[in-house]
Amino acid sequence: MKNKISKTRYEEIKKDWEEIEKEAKEAREEFIEAQASLVMDNCEKCKGTGQVEEGYGDPAHTTDIIYRECPDCEGKGYIE
Repeated sequence: MKNKISKTRYEEIKKDWEEIEKEAKEAREEFIEAQASLVMDNCEKCKGTGQVEEGYGDPAHTTDIIYRECPDCEGKGYIE
């Protein structure tokens, strides 16, 4: 006997699968590009992220950390 599933649930699973395939394709393309790149050591200040903390937003509205471009590596994440 076959399992049963609603059309709505089937469409949700199908949509999730299509999104995963799309993300995997994008990640694969990004990895291929990264493999062809020269890998540099991380910037000491930002640890390779290209951003440093500048402070916090208005505590009355948000507690999100505000970031700015790292001044040492100019946002690249590495120093040439």
